[in-house]
Parts: sequence; structure tokens; C-alpha cells
Amino acid sequence: MKRIIALIAVVGVSCCFSADVATWAEASKNYVEYDVNGSGGWNDATRWKGGKVPGPQNAVKIEFADDVVINDKDLNVFTNVYWYSLINSRITFDCTVDVKYPGCFRSGSRSRFVKVGDNRLEFIHLKDTYCNYSVTDFIVSNGCLRLGNLYPYESLSPLVEVWKPGVLELWPDGNTKVLGVVGDGVVTNTSTVSRQLTLWSHMDGGSFGAGPWIFSGTQASSVKIAIGDESNKPNSWSEQNFMGVANVRKAFSVGFPQIFHGFIGVEDPGFGSECLVSIPGTCCQFYGADCAGPMPYVGFRYLGKGGITDMQIDYYNKYGKSPLVIDAGAIGGLTFAVDGDAPVDYRGSWRNLCEYFYSGCDWATSKKTDVTAAQFILTGSNVNACVISNNIVEGSSAPYMCFIKRGTGTWRFAERNEDWCGNKGPILVEQGRLEFDSFTALGKGTKPYTNFWGGVTDEDCRVQYIYRIGNGTNDVDAVDLATMAYLGDAQACSSRRFAVCGAGRIENGSDAGGLELTGGIFSDCEGDNTLALSGPGVNSLTDVTNGIGTLSIIKEDVGEWTLKGNVLLTFAEVKCGILKFDGPSTCPGLKVDGDASFEAKASNLAVDRLRFDAEKGIGSIKGAVFAESGTVELNGTTKGFSSLELGGSFYGSAGLENVLRWQLLIDGERTTRYVLSLSSDGLKVCRRGMSVVIR
Repeated sequence: MKRIIALIAVVGVSCCFSADVATWAEASKNYVEYDVNGSGGWNDATRWKGGKVPGPQNAVKIEFADDVVINDKDLNVFTNVYWYSLINSRITFDCTVDVKYPGCFRSGSRSRFVKVGDNRLEFIHLKDTYCNYSVTDFIVSNGCLRLGNLYPYESLSPLVEVWKPGVLELWPDGNTKVLGVVGDGVVTNTSTVSRQLTLWSHMDGGSFGAGPWIFSGTQASSVKIAIGDESNKPNSWSEQNFMGVANVRKAFSVGFPQIFHGFIGVEDPGFGSECLVSIPGTCCQFYGADCAGPMPYVGFRYLGKGGITDMQIDYYNKYGKSPLVIDAGAIGGLTFAVDGDAPVDYRGSWRNLCEYFYSGCDWATSKKTDVTAAQFILTGSNVNACVISNNIVEGSSAPYMCFIKRGTGTWRFAERNEDWCGNKGPILVEQGRLEFDSFTALGKGTKPYTNFWGGVTDEDCRVQYIYRIGNGTNDVDAVDLATMAYLGDAQACSSRRFAVCGAGRIENGSDAGGLELTGGIFSDCEGDNTLALSGPGVNSLTDVTNGIGTLSIIKEDVGEWTLKGNVLLTFAEVKCGILKFDGPSTCPGLKVDGDASFEAKASNLAVDRLRFDAEKGIGSIKGAVFAESGTVELNGTTKGFSSLELGGSFYGSAGLENVLRWQLLIDGERTTRYVLSLSSDGLKVCRRGMSVVIR
């Protein structure tokens, strides 16, 4: 038998096992099993199957036991055993003396240690290969629990609950790695230097589910937070939220939280000037995670209800494949700003410090490339806009920074110092609303074909647009339709090129002036694509064309939009306001609702398909040329009418009489029982044989 030395101290119990302690292979041959139906304490033979109290030569097996209690009188037995095997059990420590235990627990399935006494309990892991705390969770409801580096491999770590007045104390001589932290207690550090608390997870998420973990207690300012692990193993990820944590903002400036793989959520990021130390800025460092695993990205989530911060975000690609996600949460309303007239040591800056960036993750382009832009994904379901009013910095050797808007919420690029708008890559709006005060606020990307999906000039990686709207789904009525909305205080002009992928909207949300977009817009996805135009004022688009797929225009809301230059569309619908075509145009399909107006300059638009809704009627059509054969589609009717007046005004529309000979579809079905007629009241649908009056 190997030597085991047990030291009993006045202040508590401290176990010191010698280097030649019995191995797991030896001890496991001498199991002593805890009897859930037994009686007495750990010193009583009636507590153990076989009537034998375990000793140093044994390994202890505890299976499916929910009420195992260890108190002061049991410690001489507990601390005299090095090896424990746990399966689906709950062990409660209810002691008054401090305990420092360096033994090993092998857990075949998840068990829990519950700390209820007001003493200090320390688990000192010796990094034995067979010591496996990976499926053992800790609950601290009183006293102090100190954990070392409980498991030396990947993401196999315990989840820790800390409830008032309980305290989780970090290991003073190294880092503490746990799956996550839950509760409202205290996380502290007694070392004279800051210590790291690594929070990581794995697929099964422990007995608490898959997270995110929510901690709302107090965190010491010298606790450095790391999400995931620097080794970047696929399963080393976590979603850790800090709700109401008093010192989490101080931790940002002390420890520079490092997010390797997963999310950190914060209720109040705060200001660098509020920090307790001299390091300026509240900086979060994000490292690109590997694409593999359940969470192939890194990110920050806002958990508050509005405010302002100069939180600094540095994005590296140390392992370099995943995007950086900035989540506005459910409420939003947070403004990212610079505290003062200029950034102090990059306080308030978002910095793209990637030296290279691999493609192959969650990316929204079909372009062939091995090196792609660094992705900053703006997301959230926030009802209040989160505002980017801070400094955006591109590293000198970094690939272009690409912003991608996702989620149903709203983000806004505010007007600010032009030097702070350093992003050079394209902006993709895939979902929700992206507002901007000016095109300068959106960054320095200006001309297509001159920037790339990365830091190399690969011809296949050329960007044909600066802004792309849509996510590939052609549903213009979606409540979360991808929308770019101008909110500036004057007329805005831009030569930057747009693209549509699926369905999207360009909106003039300003009452102060119109939008003049001269860079062109085209369809960038196969199939049908639709662009909605909305907002007041007089606005214009130049060169609106089909591209990879077809492109249709829908004019919404009041106000006027004019399509200039080359216009090549599949269909145009005017629901409200005025839509004009001013230039060589092709748009075979047209629908104009009753209170709306359409105008084609110089009769240069050929139409062979008219579409109407019976309840909306026909609006004003001017300048269209109607082909000799075509189709009128009438929707939303009943087929028993004798005469349906659609109204409408046709001004200078050549070939209008041709419409009377067109094929008539009613609710999608071809009919020969009804004909079209023109009268002083406009266009009518009549039963065949009725008089036809052409005005």
C-alpha cells in the first residue's frame, strides 16, 4: 500500500497526499460503496455496504445518492480517501472547519457538491489524468469555495452556482476554469495580482441545460474574465451573461476580458473613466474561433435597457475563421461613443486588428475566395436602436472590415468625425433595420471593384457593390425586411453602388431632404428580387437593372422616387405616392394602385402586363406604351359582377386601345366571359356583349 499522510490543523483539516499515493488502478480494486439505505455517519460501518469504513487503500463509490452529507465528524474519513467515483449523486458539505482537499473525483455522470457551511472548502487538483471533475457541479450557498484548475483538458469543467452569501474564490496561484457561473453571490480573488476565470462549455451543457449562464452577483475588480479557451478546442465555448454585476466594468479595464470562443453579456459596460485603475478604456478582446463546434463565432451581448459607453472592442483573428457578433439584446438603446473630442488610447474604438482572415464560416457571399473580409455582425431583437457613434479603426495590415446587419432590431451609424469612420469594406443588411445619418458615417468604402473580400487582390474576390440589401428570400412583406434608412438633416447624395439579394428596402426617413443615389443598383441573387422604395421628399435612383436574377420595384408611402439612366426591370408596383421613369427603360409589368401615380418620360416604356387589385382600382398612368398583345391580371374580385369600374387615368399612353384586346386573367384564371372597356370613368371589366365606349 502506498503511503498517505493526513495532517490535522487547528484551523481545520488539511490533507497532504504523498507522491506515492495508490494509483487509481490499485485503489479501484478495493471499492467501498456508500449505502444510501444505511444509517449513521461516515465513521459508522452501517453507512457502508459490506460494513467496512473506507480507508487510504480504498476508492469510494457513491451512486444515485441525493442526500449524502459531510459534516465535521465525517472529515477524518472523507479526507483519508484519495479516490472517489460519483454517479448522479448530490454531496452536501455542512462543516464549520476549513477543509483543503487535494484528492480526485471521477464522475461517470453529472453529480453536485453543495456547500452550505460557513467554512472554507478548497479542492486542490493534482492534475492526475484520472481525476475528472468534468461532470461535477458546485453549488455555494454559504461560506467560501476555492477551486483550482480542476481539469487540465479542453472544456471538461464544472458549472458553479454561487448564491448569497456564498463566495467563489479563484485559485491564487493560477487560473480557475469552470463551465460557467450562475447566481447572485460573490466571485473574488485574494491574490495580490489579477487572476483569470475561464468560462467554457461543451455540448451537453451540464445539468442546467445549454446556457447562457447568468451571474448577477458581485465580481472583484481583479478577476480577469476569459470566455472559451486559448487552445481554441471546438467544444471550448460559453455564453456567460453578467446581470447587475457591480464590478464587471472594472474587470474590463483590469483584465481585458478575452473571448476566444463564445459570448459575454453585460448589462452596463460603463466608461473607462469609472475604472478603479489607471488603464484607460473598457476593452474587450475578441479572438476569431475555429469554424468547428457548436458556436463558430465570438461576441458581445448587451443586456441593459439603454445608456452610453466608451467600451473598446479589439478584434483579432488569432485562430481566425469566425465573425465577431455584437448583439444589441432585446431592448437595445446603447450608444457606443468616444468620451471626449478624441479617443484616448483607443478608448471607445472598435479596432479590426486581424492580420489575415479565412473564409468558410457563416458568410453571405457566393464569391470564390480563400481570404475574406473581417466580419462584424450587428444583430439583436432590440426595439430601441443601438448607435455607433465611436471610432472605427482598420489595422494597417488587416483585411477590410465588413459590417453585416442581422436580427430583427435596429442599428444606427451616427454622424461623427470623418476620421472615425475607418471601415473600408462593404455593408450587408440581411435583416432588420440599419439607419445612417450620412454616407460618410457608413465608412470609407466608396467604389465597387476597388476593394476585395480580404487583404489580397484576388480578381475573384472583387466586390461589385458597397451595400447589399436582403438575405436571399424574396418576401417584401416580411416584418423584419432588410432596410437601409437615411435619417440625416439634409439632402444626401452618393455614388456608392447598391445590390439587392432577395427582398429589401431603401427608405428616406428624413423630412429635411431627399436621397440621390447615382451609383446604380442591381440584383445580386438568382431568381426574383424585389426592392421597396419608401419615404417622403423627392428621391432618385440611377441605373436600376436586373443582374444575376430579375429585379422588381415597389414604391411605398408618400413621396416621389425617380428611376434615372438605364432602367431594366421585370415589374414595377406603385402602392402610394409617385414613381417616375426618366430614361431608357424596360419594365414589361406594371401595377398602379388607385391613389398612386406612375409616369414614364417621353413614352419610352413598353408594357405588356398590367396588374390590378379590384379593391384598390387603378391609379394614374402616364407615358407608357402598351404592346399589341399582353395580359391584364385582375385580382381580389368575385366573378359574378356585371360591370366593374376600376377607374384610372391614362395620359399620353400610346397603344392604349391595344389593352382592350389583351388576355384577361381574373384571380389567376383566364376568362372569355368578360372583356375590358374604356369609358369616361376609366377602365371597366364587363360581361361580353355589353357596349364598349372608347374615349
